[in-house]
Amino acid sequence: MANRSYLYNLDFNRLDRAKTPEDSVLSVSEYAYEIPLSYKILLSNDTLNSKSVLWDYEHPITISGDAYKGKDSLFKFLDRLQTLHLFEPKYLKSEIEKTKQFFNDNKFDLKYFFLEGGELYEMGNEPFEEQNLEVFNEITQIEKTIENFTKHVESVNKEITHLVSQRDQMTKKGWFKKSVPVLSEKEKAQIEKTIQNKQIEKRALLGIDNWSTILYFQFDK
Repeated sequence: MANRSYLYNLDFNRLDRAKTPEDSVLSVSEYAYEIPLSYKILLSNDTLNSKSVLWDYEHPITISGDAYKGKDSLFKFLDRLQTLHLFEPKYLKSEIEKTKQFFNDNKFDLKYFFLEGGELYEMGNEPFEEQNLEVFNEITQIEKTIENFTKHVESVNKEITHLVSQRDQMTKKGWFKKSVPVLSEKEKAQIEKTIQNKQIEKRALLGIDNWSTILYFQFDK
């Protein structure tokens, strides 16, 4: 399996019935190893614990939410996010512009955004429905989830600041010896790689950099 979460736009309530050949299911995004905050915000209005379209599973293991309200909630959050200084301004501004352009170019005017997380649940030890209920609770308490996200990113930023300070130490001085570099070039490169991984971690928590109308699992309509 691909170990991704998938976000779709559809027009029927999966709790009421199964998908028919006449039903459209539009692709919105997929994310490897994460259900990012952006998805949770898109699903945070009139949220339903629903049944899967991709998996033949007895219990609800997907989540849906009002698409029109969800898009409005995401745009408002992204505008607010720019004032919190959690991400590099140039990166954040660029990805927000791309996000708004994507949703403007692709109207996604079907009723629901719809999350399929079964591939990620398959990696866990708990039953799919229990893992899905945890995500459902995060979505229905979205302001608390946003607060936890903010604290997590702030913590990662502190780690990055510390790593940058380590990387940028150029020399150490002794009373009787010539100044020598604190770190070797190899050590600096290792720290730089860790900094880059921390930046990737932050971006994955947010998840606004992988919108696409073509996903690993694609529907005819």
